[in-house]
Amino acid sequence: MKDFVLSEPWFWVIPNWVQLVLIAVGGYLVGCFSVARVIARLKKRDISKMGSGNPGAMNMTREFGMLLGILTFLLDAFKAGVPAIIVYHLYNQGSYTSMDGMGNLTFTGAVFASTKIPVGLVAAFLCGACAVLGHIYPITTRFKGGKGISSGIGLFWLMLGVANPWFLLIGFAVLITLPFTITLIKVGSLCTLTYLTGFGVWQMGTLYAVHGAQSLWITLCAALTFLVVLVSWLAHCKNLRCLLSGEEHPTVMIKFKKKAKKV
Repeated sequence: MKDFVLSEPWFWVIPNWVQLVLIAVGGYLVGCFSVARVIARLKKRDISKMGSGNPGAMNMTREFGMLLGILTFLLDAFKAGVPAIIVYHLYNQGSYTSMDGMGNLTFTGAVFASTKIPVGLVAAFLCGACAVLGHIYPITTRFKGGKGISSGIGLFWLMLGVANPWFLLIGFAVLITLPFTITLIKVGSLCTLTYLTGFGVWQMGTLYAVHGAQSLWITLCAALTFLVVLVSWLAHCKNLRCLLSGEEHPTVMIKFKKKAKKV
């Protein structure tokens, strides 16, 4: 890495590799916090013994209604995305897509030696990916957690916003269609996996479009993006087997009132 230009001396005293280890461990521990379990306990219920038993937004929606389902989704999304954003800004002052008069990437922050790749970018993806792993495999509940959809989407959505603020708005517009898509298709697992994969592809495309494909650091960020999508697909193996065998239960998130028939 090049010399750090940020002013907080307490942080930069720590060796570089130790910083990344601490970031990874911290992200994982944040991910271990189960929003669904906490909300269910406030309701004096145990979400692991309700419905599918999955402590995630979909099961919370089925058991407690749309409002708490959305709240669970947002909090799970933010617990992966927000720490990643904080880590990013610890290393960088400003957006990594800012351009100078010649159209070149500029920012004030730490970069890897002989590159223009922000250290914060790699650290953010490392933090976010570990948070998703913590959500799916939390040490606090014997590695039995959620399935990573909300956390993964939250990571990609907020990091896309770092690349381009308009992506936050576009991503939000895409996300609000999810309940309608699930209600229309009635296959919640496949719909949510498709949305997560779409955000992952969007994220990888943005990384390569902004920074090019020559840097191993960008390849690492893309690999972490792929890892998040992969582990979520693996966590849905049971759902996918049920889907292929025709045993998957239909999912309806929005119930439309039927007009009463005239006698």
